[in-house]
Amino acid sequence: MSKKRFGLDRTSSFSVNSPVNLDVNLSVNLSADSVNSSKKNPFFNFPQKKGQVTLFIILGIIILLAVILTILLRKEVITIKPEELIPTEKGKVERLISACIKDLGEDALFKLGFQGGYVKVPENIANDGSQHLKVSPFQVIPYWAQNQQLKMPSLLQIKREIDLYIEENLRDCVLGLEPFKEVYDIKEKSPLTADTEIVNSKVLFNVRWNVEVRDKDGELVSEVIDHLAESPIKLKKVYEAAVKIVEREMAEMKLEDITQDLIALDHPLLPLTGLDMSCKQKTWDVKKAKSTLQDLLRINLRQLKVKGTDIVQFPEELTYYQNHYVWDIGDSFSASDVEVEFYFDQTYPFLFQVTPSDGNKLRSQTMASGGGGLNILSFLCLQSWKFTYDAVYPVQIRLKDLTTGYHFNVALTVHLLKNRANRGAEVKPRADLILPYTINDEFCQEARLPMQVRTFEKIDNGMDVYQLEPLDKANISYTCIKYRCEMGETKFNYAKSGYQAGLLANFPYCIGGIMRAEKANYKEDWKRVVSKNGEEVELELLPLYPFSIKGLTVVKHEYDEDKDQPLSPEQKMGPNELALLNVRFWKNKAPSPEQPIIPPEETTASTTTTPISTAPEKEKIHEFEQALGSILDPELAKEMKVNFLAKADFTYEVEVKVFNDDSLVAGYKGNWTLSWSDLLEAKEIKIHTLKVSNDDDAYQLLLKPEKYSAVVPAPEVVK
Repeated sequence: MSKKRFGLDRTSSFSVNSPVNLDVNLSVNLSADSVNSSKKNPFFNFPQKKGQVTLFIILGIIILLAVILTILLRKEVITIKPEELIPTEKGKVERLISACIKDLGEDALFKLGFQGGYVKVPENIANDGSQHLKVSPFQVIPYWAQNQQLKMPSLLQIKREIDLYIEENLRDCVLGLEPFKEVYDIKEKSPLTADTEIVNSKVLFNVRWNVEVRDKDGELVSEVIDHLAESPIKLKKVYEAAVKIVEREMAEMKLEDITQDLIALDHPLLPLTGLDMSCKQKTWDVKKAKSTLQDLLRINLRQLKVKGTDIVQFPEELTYYQNHYVWDIGDSFSASDVEVEFYFDQTYPFLFQVTPSDGNKLRSQTMASGGGGLNILSFLCLQSWKFTYDAVYPVQIRLKDLTTGYHFNVALTVHLLKNRANRGAEVKPRADLILPYTINDEFCQEARLPMQVRTFEKIDNGMDVYQLEPLDKANISYTCIKYRCEMGETKFNYAKSGYQAGLLANFPYCIGGIMRAEKANYKEDWKRVVSKNGEEVELELLPLYPFSIKGLTVVKHEYDEDKDQPLSPEQKMGPNELALLNVRFWKNKAPSPEQPIIPPEETTASTTTTPISTAPEKEKIHEFEQALGSILDPELAKEMKVNFLAKADFTYEVEVKVFNDDSLVAGYKGNWTLSWSDLLEAKEIKIHTLKVSNDDDAYQLLLKPEKYSAVVPAPEVVK
């Protein structure tokens, strides 16, 4: 209890900050000026009796006042009764119970924050993996939105869960405290009832629990009925922000739109639609397409921001992100002290389906031009593809109250069907899906026949170079009708075989399977193989050298034999002209043992009456086709490449036809030897063509292209 004190004048000889015993001491305030003046004033001279009487009267009054004041102060202290200390004990008990209430209330808040609004996830949701997102072995987040269903717990439901948690645990919390174990005994005089209030700025935990507290001697310490605790966590604000975001997603399907945009980027490993002037079929791996989309979602969804929350603006130069990744969910929405983040991880469940597919591969379709007349475009092939994607996956939304650091998690599912946002339809395997993955996997899992596959790098130019070396890191696949099994990569010294590169694995049984080896910058090789125990297969891959089509140039020359310089200077292609380039490498085919080539001198009448040619049969080893010209998309041209054979000099058959609309305006056909050293240093490959002036010239060029092309130079390398 505080005690009364007398104030000291600043001119007193006592320091204001000095401790003063107010129970016994009184201060007399005498200024220095008054003391000095007493020395000069004759009325204060002690020899004068009148002055002495006056002084004694003053001193007596002062002493009397001091005695009276001291008695009053002592009486105030002494008359405090012991029972008046009970409110102090009552306050201590109240604080202990309130501390338990606050701890339990905030514990409930954090539990429901991590579990999407549930202190305890209902068993029907916790035991059904389709109704929640499992982010750890111990944490699941129930879906608030799935397909077209909203499953958000209401604020009233959340309040009841907090109440129930406090009611179930408060008794154990209080009785577990040391004072209630050793000092106090509690007698409950009413049931325990919690009534949580979730307001804008905080959460109030009200508890009505009539408890009588006595000490160990049975003396009443206090009786407490109503208890109160509070938390600064802004649960209502965070919850309402989460509800707004989920409701807007259901209305706008913003996450589905982002998924569509990422697929439309036409990533090299995630094809959508396109055309390619090539006769070689293009293939993509389904598993790589799936992992590519997962990577794109994982990286880009984290960039999504909600307007009205605490966000960092994108730089001005990132206009795409400004327009697509700042989500406006309404002018009335404002949560400036809330941070919102969107998460997707590759460990989350991910339903992925693409059509059409061939097992684990996506393949383009070959469209050949030609037919009728001179088949000017007979060698021109087009590869076309168009794929549709189904994707269903969960997204976790994390909201954070920046004033307290409180986290609130929400989960929902995203639905894309045939490249379109669609939350209402169920994703099912479609009829045009050639082979369901599960069936393909079951076939591949039946692999029981051990076989060896060895891979080699083969360099053979048909003239002076032939080289065969082990090649590792080649992907081996085994196809049986519509089933395709990815068997793995070849390795050096496989099965301790020494200077060999290969793969020893179990293969499924197939009476006419195809063994294929593939590696980047190599021409694949394949063989038809009947799988059987101990079979050995050798595959030879040709090294390739990619060359950008930006470095391929076609020029035209006019030829007039009556002029002194019959061949005119080179001319560039016109803006509306298109050149079709075909490059082939041929090699003499080895004669078959069953049908040997018979030299003329060994031919007799009894042998045959039909002349037998001594010219060896040729086989086409490598070929590529490419369209060139300014009508091609420049951005597309930057990415396109053609593949020449590598690591030796090769002689190619080169054929070029230049068209303006449907008319042939120039052409070339001839053999061209390209050295490996020139190819490595080449910045440009210039292809010369003979320009035609009328339909007759065009006809002659088509009939005898090698003869008329001889007047122009062969293709040249510009370094």
